[in-house]
Amino acid sequence: MVFLETRYRLIQGNEYRYTSQYKVWFTIAKKEKTPTEQVATVLVVILLCVGGYIWLAQKQSVKTLDATQLLPPGEAYSTKSFDLWVPEYQHIEFSEHIGDEYFGKTVEDPGTLFCVIPICVKNKTNATESLIGVTWYLHTDSGLRFEIHSMADLFRDESEKLNPHDIPPAITRCGGLVFLVTSNAQGSKTLILEADGFSFNARFEVLDSL
Repeated sequence: MVFLETRYRLIQGNEYRYTSQYKVWFTIAKKEKTPTEQVATVLVVILLCVGGYIWLAQKQSVKTLDATQLLPPGEAYSTKSFDLWVPEYQHIEFSEHIGDEYFGKTVEDPGTLFCVIPICVKNKTNATESLIGVTWYLHTDSGLRFEIHSMADLFRDESEKLNPHDIPPAITRCGGLVFLVTSNAQGSKTLILEADGFSFNARFEVLDSL
């Protein structure tokens, strides 16, 4: 129910006259949904919730990697715009500290290390492109999975990082990805680097050859 009141003042010479108040009531009708529309609304909400739960479960689940799907060092995985590969000759760096003595970061938890994995990306298109929307994981042969530690990368020199933004046509960029791993990862015989993108999933075998 809405109440409106309007008052007018009339001026005639030196006299002030007021009209009476006009009060108007009106009701805004609310359209009730039919039973069919109510059921359809409930079904849409349920489908959205179920879809979101399935997507979240898939993102959080630890994937079992098939060794036959791994790309060996030097062999590239091709997407529409990029080639990605782990260098054939590489060194896997394990350290308790990232950066230098003036600007760096040390591991906070006992029994953990920073691990730097090299990766190369080539833009194979005719325009400047950025490799975005990719989450990097590192797997050990014991089944552990570690996600990239983006904060630790801030303490590294720009020349050591992988810059995936604004890569010119036909240009290759190489750099290291930083992971915070448990110390037993250093003794792993096989490390697997996983690139999980919007439309692809690539897995690379990482071997220390230097």
